[in-house]
Amino acid sequence: MSATSARLPEHGVPSASTAVDGPGGELAGLLEQARRLQRVTAMLAAAQASLWSRVLAHATDPDGPVTRSSSSMELAVRSVAAEFGAALSLSDLQVQRQFNDAYTLVTHFPATHAALDGGLITPAHAKVIVRAGAGITDDAARSAYEVEAVAKAQTTTPWRLKNMLAVLAEHVMPVTLYDRHREARKARSITLTEDSDGMSNLSVFLPTLLAHGAYDRIMGMARAIKHDPDDAPLSDAHACADGADVPAGSAGGTRAGVAPDASDGGAGDARTLQQIAADVVSDLLLGAAPTTTSDAVAAIRGRVQVTVPVTTLAGLDNTGAVLAGVGPVDAESVRTLAAHQPGWDRIMTDATTGDILAVDRYTPSTGMRRFLAARDEHCRFPGCRRPVHQCDLDHTQAWEDGGETCIDNLAHLCRRHHVLKHNSAWMVENLGGGVLRWTSPLGYQYIDTPPHRTVTFTASPTDDPMSVTGDARADNANSPSTASRTYRPPDGPPPF
Repeated sequence: MSATSARLPEHGVPSASTAVDGPGGELAGLLEQARRLQRVTAMLAAAQASLWSRVLAHATDPDGPVTRSSSSMELAVRSVAAEFGAALSLSDLQVQRQFNDAYTLVTHFPATHAALDGGLITPAHAKVIVRAGAGITDDAARSAYEVEAVAKAQTTTPWRLKNMLAVLAEHVMPVTLYDRHREARKARSITLTEDSDGMSNLSVFLPTLLAHGAYDRIMGMARAIKHDPDDAPLSDAHACADGADVPAGSAGGTRAGVAPDASDGGAGDARTLQQIAADVVSDLLLGAAPTTTSDAVAAIRGRVQVTVPVTTLAGLDNTGAVLAGVGPVDAESVRTLAAHQPGWDRIMTDATTGDILAVDRYTPSTGMRRFLAARDEHCRFPGCRRPVHQCDLDHTQAWEDGGETCIDNLAHLCRRHHVLKHNSAWMVENLGGGVLRWTSPLGYQYIDTPPHRTVTFTASPTDDPMSVTGDARADNANSPSTASRTYRPPDGPPPF
């Protein structure tokens, strides 16, 4: 049965076969208590937001003096915050911040507040919705954003929701990400803060693409040195990550500017992965080679997965670029990144549904791996967002049980959830189209769908944006969707 024709169960509800009186009956009862408690907590949070909003309205006192300066208004709010803070044993600054957050939620995001009051979403979901939509100034646009955001919040975790809403909000922002980023990148900086016991914090404020690429490279080096099996991808056919395998170097040695830990003892590396990562940063910044007896570590490069419309790559517009697991990124950085890559993926999507139709690449590669990496973006266990290059490519129905190596029997799972699938009572079915149905040991079912494609195109009778390609119309004659546009770049490097 296809994913489109299958009737999917409500998210997080028990299946018909759930036995509440069986061995797991008590655990199922505790789970229901946890769900009820979560709803009550959400309702209490909504009630508190209503209360704080009323307090702030009282502090600004619309029935007070006809004219009030901003300074006197601020003093009045501070005074009330101090009053409530002293009574509740809280910081008045903390209370004042809660006043402002509550007022924003109740006044500017009423649908989110109503969903919270009904126990449909958690306070964490509400905070993500408000933060992502804070820059939307148009009331109608914010209302439309909020309706979709609340619907998404009821079926996913706050962690995943943050990325979804960043993309959703970007479509209705009054100032484009391109312009905002050009201004924001002026604030890039490095800071040094002294701490205790001879330690300090070195922080770098960078554009998102650079920061994620640097972090991925540092952690890749650290894993190679540590050779940690819990973090490195599997080496067999079930562990296909996007890109070349990362070889592991030998442990041991010293670090530039860092004395060996007493626990090292010369017999293997006893450092944690985070400790090794910190030492790698020191080595790189101070000009030393990361500690290893293999040259493989130095060859590791940072990896990021970016989805971007071809019109943005060609410089025709500045919208639509998305960093997997994070959200929208600026077009200028993406074009610079793409210009220095030996190859890049081309993803054709249906203009109406956003479903992936095909994936290919200039340079030869394993097409199936690349397709699945583009489809999944992250681990496919409900709520997990670990990117695909840190995941294993798992056969939903095991190969030894007759499972085929095909698109509809493969999905990315991080090591934690891959191990959980094979060593617990959790079960998963691939319903087709990348839709997975997970069934918990208690019989509860959860539907996980591939990330929605937010970049789509529609045909225009007067303006064909693909007219820049001489044979685009001919190439589209056999397109699976008459509303889609297939861009076929020439052999050779991209035109940027």
